Amino acid sequence: MMVSGAAEAKEPPLRAWLDGPVHYIANEDETREFKNLKTDPLRAAFVEKFWRRRDPTPKTLANEYRQLFWQRVQEADEKFLDSAGPGWKTDRGKIYILYGPPEEVHEDPNARTGSESGSGTGLIRWTYRGRPGGRRDLNPDVIVPFVRDVSGEYRVSYDPKLASPFFNPFQIEDTNTAGLSSFLSAPQSMSPLGVMLDLGKMQEVPPQEEVLIAGVETVEAFAYEPLPLALDRFVTPTGELLAVLTVSIPGSLGAEPPTILAKFSRPGAASTPRILAEGSFRVEGAGASRIAQGRIALGPGTWELTVLAVDPASGANRVYRGRVDPLGGAGPVRLSDLVLAGTMEPLPFAVQAGYTDPYIVGGFKVVPRVASTLPRGEPLRVFYEIYGGAPPYHLSYRLEGQDNDGSWRALGKPQEQDTDRTGQGFELPTGPSWPTAAYRLRVQVTDGRGAGAAGVVAFALNDK
Repeated sequence: MMVSGAAEAKEPPLRAWLDGPVHYIANEDETREFKNLKTDPLRAAFVEKFWRRRDPTPKTLANEYRQLFWQRVQEADEKFLDSAGPGWKTDRGKIYILYGPPEEVHEDPNARTGSESGSGTGLIRWTYRGRPGGRRDLNPDVIVPFVRDVSGEYRVSYDPKLASPFFNPFQIEDTNTAGLSSFLSAPQSMSPLGVMLDLGKMQEVPPQEEVLIAGVETVEAFAYEPLPLALDRFVTPTGELLAVLTVSIPGSLGAEPPTILAKFSRPGAASTPRILAEGSFRVEGAGASRIAQGRIALGPGTWELTVLAVDPASGANRVYRGRVDPLGGAGPVRLSDLVLAGTMEPLPFAVQAGYTDPYIVGGFKVVPRVASTLPRGEPLRVFYEIYGGAPPYHLSYRLEGQDNDGSWRALGKPQEQDTDRTGQGFELPTGPSWPTAAYRLRVQVTDGRGAGAAGVVAFALNDK
């Protein structure tokens, strides 16, 4: 019995899993969820889901992120032996695990830094270049100084002098020159607050969406199933292009929605990509009608778009690749994209209007259809906005059908109306006698001075 107990003591219980190195990368929600689990089977399922969520290539057998993490833990244990505990628990071990080995290492075991760490001697400076971990909230180059304390262990120092790129290890101040080097280097050194911010952030987890998106871009598109997505473009009151992404995520009742990430980058440009992270998409609907929507305001020019949806239950994923072009039209009147909507309704209160919340455009709540089809018998609903021009606006709606030879012909007379409103919703009933075929709606807008703009939205009727 004693032998068995001793053997069991060597294996830490699964409930202690979060006490290990993984607590460096677990977020607050994950930590809270794991601590609330009561049984080992539930904890084991959580662990697998934890790593699968971070797998950059879910359809391969290997989880590269998991392998890299434990490889760095092992290397930290082998490299940092100046502590009574394992290397991963040291300050150097933590930063090594999160960001990998530095580009440069400078060490002076005899340096007397006079820093906040006490009377020990020894200084190590790690240099990371190119925004470590893909973090846009860090300086392009970050120097992490470690000072040895009286116990012999190297700990992170927040001394701005030691973190300065202009620090000269051969000119550490003595009592006769105290303050002189700080005075001489002050315009070039980082402020104490800046150092604390950078080094504090270096002890945080790099954004997981950067890891996932980077993994997607290394795999050929044929390895993934396509992601159904509707992309609609509007203009914000400040004149920025607003890209609205609506993703179809059908699932059973109660099924956990996928992790959805979107990356926007400029073709051929070296600028930092824009990321819509998990949490930027809001889910609506249920079952086969479940969708998620996220949005972002973009600067001028064309943007390349990659959207990834990772199923947390199966690990399967879908990807969408496309681009976001500026809205066309150079005249005084322009139109947004014409949105094929599942539902649309004016907001009851003016204070609800805006362009930042999902499903809200101006003074309307609009839920787009991701697919350009609708069941025969359901109304055709189209939403759009008018930009510029001088009201009143004259609106003309013409429905067209596609013949067998591919040509389009007008179906009936156009519907016309006048309005002062810039946000417009159009609804047209479809009947059971309508053929299941391809259609399109042409919209022509003319302002009070005769300037005009036009748009078109295509759709098909089916029997579903």
